[in-house]
Amino acid sequence: MHKHVEVYIDESGDLGFSKKSSRFFVVVAVTFPEPEKFSRTIKRISRRRFSRHERSMEFKFNRSSMSTRRFVLDGIAAAIPSISWTAVRKECASADLRDDKDWFYAFMCSDAVSGLIREVRSRSIQIILDRRSDNRSVRKGIDSCLTRAVQGSHRGHFPPEVTVRYADSMTCTGIQAADFVAGAVFQLLERSNDVYIERLRDGVVYSRVGL
Repeated sequence: MHKHVEVYIDESGDLGFSKKSSRFFVVVAVTFPEPEKFSRTIKRISRRRFSRHERSMEFKFNRSSMSTRRFVLDGIAAAIPSISWTAVRKECASADLRDDKDWFYAFMCSDAVSGLIREVRSRSIQIILDRRSDNRSVRKGIDSCLTRAVQGSHRGHFPPEVTVRYADSMTCTGIQAADFVAGAVFQLLERSNDVYIERLRDGVVYSRVGL
């Protein structure tokens, strides 16, 4: 039983349904036993691997070279993460999800968090997401979905205290890590490329493709 854990959420793919849209939409939830230690690891990787100009940029899977992706993913794996991911093949998405992209996003986040919380026990949980929307009602809906997901999935008599925080991914190494994990899963599903996700295999506690 942990006293407190931080869960980082990010996604890969898009929420569109046009011919140019991705076939899959992926959401991941990631936690580390020692998030501060992991943050220092990422900063150390940055100092050793990248130029001063590159260090000022946000780590993003989709604009990194193959060697950088592998380097960062190995750093994530070394930090002993617990990873939960959920994905949907969008051509199979229901009309309700297609018509309300905010609900679609909240639904996917909730499923990823549920899969993680079934394996991670803690007295308090803070869920940290990127600032994808400034709309208060949208955030409130996401907060409610995530809180219900935790309370409905935890194991034990007393549900953990849940808080949700929206952070700038530029300064949050946990969200950047989740971005790389989501990118690895997306490569597996969208490109049939398992090179990246194999580096994280031991940390995956939940995975699902469906609705």
